[in-house]
Amino acid sequence: MSSSSNYYVSLLKLCFESQNQTQVKKLHCLILKTITHPETFLLNNLISTYSKLGNLAYAHRVFDHIPQPNIFSWNAILSIYSKLGRLSQMQQIFDLMPF
Repeated sequence: MSSSSNYYVSLLKLCFESQNQTQVKKLHCLILKTITHPETFLLNNLISTYSKLGNLAYAHRVFDHIPQPNIFSWNAILSIYSKLGRLSQMQQIFDLMPF
């Protein structure tokens, strides 16, 4: 994992701690502008941050752009559906898992 990914993950944690969804979106834009191919690790943290803030649309958008989601990616997206009580949709996503 790169130092830029670690840096952005630290900033994501700060944004979450302050419950500042606007800052998370700005940071998300900055990540997309400055990193051509963000690491899955960073994208997973972005999904988790959106999830913790209850933003399903943005979490799912990030998930959909991961070329090869890993087990952490799947867990992150499933957790927001669970958190929001959308169990039937969570089951549909779970059934798509290649593991």
